[in-house]
Amino acid sequence: MPHSVELASTDDSGPAGLALLTVVSARLPASAMGQEAVRRLHRRIEGAADPLDHVVLPATVSAPTARRNTLRFVPTDG
Repeated sequence: MPHSVELASTDDSGPAGLALLTVVSARLPASAMGQEAVRRLHRRIEGAADPLDHVVLPATVSAPTARRNTLRFVPTDG
């Protein structure tokens, strides 16, 4: 996505409150990520030998209402 995103942040970090342009932000499910990590670690400590797999947890993307000096979130078809 060269030249498609000028500024983005995660988990409401970064200069969103200070930026002249409003940014797009992605919020990661930190609590659910930690709970899943502890659950998996506990299973390994208890002796589970399940093969490794991927877990997909929902993240949210937020963008302000479009107006002057606002970056837009534009989904792609891919």
